[in-house]
Amino acid sequence: MTNSNAEKYFKDGLQRMKDLDFYESINDFTKAIEIEPSYKDAYFNRAVAKSKSGFKTQAILDISKAIEIDPSDFEAYFNRASYLRNKDSVKAKEDLDKAIELNPNFLDAIHNRGIEHYKLGEYLLAIEDLTKAIEINSDYQNSYFVRGQAYISLKKYKKAIQDFNKAIEINPEDLVTFYWRGVAKEALGQEKAAREDFIKSGKEYYVFRKQIS
Repeated sequence: MTNSNAEKYFKDGLQRMKDLDFYESINDFTKAIEIEPSYKDAYFNRAVAKSKSGFKTQAILDISKAIEIDPSDFEAYFNRASYLRNKDSVKAKEDLDKAIELNPNFLDAIHNRGIEHYKLGEYLLAIEDLTKAIEINSDYQNSYFVRGQAYISLKKYKKAIQDFNKAIEINPEDLVTFYWRGVAKEALGQEKAAREDFIKSGKEYYVFRKQIS
């Protein structure tokens, strides 16, 4: 049973997080942990607050402590993967593997693992995960977008265009998708259609394409 004083500081920390006062929320979670050193939820949320404050390394230490206290917390593995993704894709993927093992239909974890596979050049595995994410939620726009990029890497341009079409259907305001659809069309020799997409994508993308043509 959680100490009542520790719980009070914990609740104060949650409220400060809602108010976007991350520095003070860190102080509250720290006080809760000082009273109750095995307070997993305090470590978990202090990690979130530290991450929001830009202290990624400290956030990793806190979320790792939360995992040590409760190795069955799939959201903790997911969060640690999020903190690691720009530092170490291999370790981030390992944490996502564990999160998915604990919760096989964890949509965000499946999608993010697909992104890590893509970043590592594992395009077939990326497509497998992103396809599973789409099966869980057929309106998950970013899964279509990243899967389309994976298809481009495999030179499967028609499949890439199909995915970009769907991504644009879901979110026509995402201009970068027009750019990548233009890349796929250009690879198929559809120069006029590619140019139209580059223009739709915004001046900066079209200028970039002109510079590398």
